[in-house]
Amino acid sequence: MLSDNPNDDFELMNTRVYGWQQNKMSGLSKQCDCVIFWGVIYNVPKSDVKTVFACTRTNTYCIYKLGKLLDTLENKVNVVIAGEDWTFPNSIDSRHKPTTEKDRLYFQQIINHDKINKIFVENLDEDLGDKVISIPLGINSVECPVNLKYFLKFENLTKKPLLITDFNRKSRGHERYNVRKLCDTVWVQFFKKTREHTNESYLKLLSNSSAFTLCVHGGGLDPCPKLFDALLVGVIPIIRKTPQSSAFNSFPVVILDDWTPDAITEEKLKEWYDIYSPYFLQPELRNEVLKKLSLKYWVDKINDFQELEL
Repeated sequence: MLSDNPNDDFELMNTRVYGWQQNKMSGLSKQCDCVIFWGVIYNVPKSDVKTVFACTRTNTYCIYKLGKLLDTLENKVNVVIAGEDWTFPNSIDSRHKPTTEKDRLYFQQIINHDKINKIFVENLDEDLGDKVISIPLGINSVECPVNLKYFLKFENLTKKPLLITDFNRKSRGHERYNVRKLCDTVWVQFFKKTREHTNESYLKLLSNSSAFTLCVHGGGLDPCPKLFDALLVGVIPIIRKTPQSSAFNSFPVVILDDWTPDAITEEKLKEWYDIYSPYFLQPELRNEVLKKLSLKYWVDKINDFQELEL
């Protein structure tokens, strides 16, 4: 079973695993009973395994290794497929090899495997039915602390100008390039141009510059950690709808059908602010948002689907 340590309330959701070569687990992988890299690392005795973290730093290998592992386990398990920008099941990130037909058939066998209760995927690139659930990357621990207190130093819940910002890195993907082009042309009247420096200066700018910020995915489909950054400091994220975006359906996040010129207007910004600002300005709603950003929230969400025995 996953840990239910109350101290996890103060750790934000994070799926990235650094130091795995030394068998050092962190974030969500540390909460799972076993972790698949090039081998399998057990955090509990194998007979007790009920949650498996398949690290996508190894791409398709982790899925094939998962298939071999499932047949040796005693319990039904919940599986987490996460840890890298590699997308599941189609591998649409251009930095990785696309999924082959052979891979695709094998992945479908895994999804249908009778030893699996639910599969939780970071960077889900296709709707695969009720058995497969999208989860967020959360905070990238290599860039900043994953502790809530760190971000609350930059929290600004006061009313801000109804403008948009774009802090996305420009090095990955045509989508970010196209969105920035829209910012500099069609959306220029309500676009506030900024520059990103250190993590702390970026968070200060993010929290004070505007009511909204654009969170455009890069290589993977997950708009985190920018989305989590925004919610933590008091800014409404705007993202594009993908199979991955279902992870944010219960968050105060604007989800666009596409990045088209008419997708964002001054009138729409006013409407969205009226809808989502209470989640930042009303203490009870604000606390609920922060709770959903915690690692414990996602640990509990996975546990909710756990079946005890075959």
